[in-house]
Amino acid sequence: MIKGFPNIGIVVGSLATLVIDTGLGTKNGQIVAEVAQRLSSRGQKLYLTTTHYHAEHAVQNKTGPYFYCADCTPRSWLGVLDQVAALKPKIVVPDHSPPGDNTLIASEKSLMADVLARTKALKDEGKSRDEVKHIVSAEIQAKYQGWTGLNRIEDAIGRAYADTNKSAP
Repeated sequence: MIKGFPNIGIVVGSLATLVIDTGLGTKNGQIVAEVAQRLSSRGQKLYLTTTHYHAEHAVQNKTGPYFYCADCTPRSWLGVLDQVAALKPKIVVPDHSPPGDNTLIASEKSLMADVLARTKALKDEGKSRDEVKHIVSAEIQAKYQGWTGLNRIEDAIGRAYADTNKSAP
């Protein structure tokens, strides 16, 4: 265990290692991954499970984003979703919404891609950050009816606005 807030569990088995939570933020995740790899035998698979929802380490079922960490953006979220999709999971068990199949990943990617594309298009038209947040928020609310947590979508749009036109990761 790595003691902290939250505590992080590491279970080393004979075939694989399981990390239970990574803490908050990219830097913390890197530290935890290094510790887990150091504790594991060479070549062991590394698995991660989360016990609660934070943008930097979970995928949800029709739940809007919550960018908890300072370096989280829709673009970085898409990068994580691409990594998760590459695993080709059959079942996705979110921490605060109903389980489903791997189409949950595509749904979340669609939301993030819509936020990024519309934000960039409106910014390129010369719209201010506040105008873009207002316009895109209304569009997302209309397109993704039935999703929960969209009350924080303006934060995602603001982060996308600030991140737009930066070089791709």
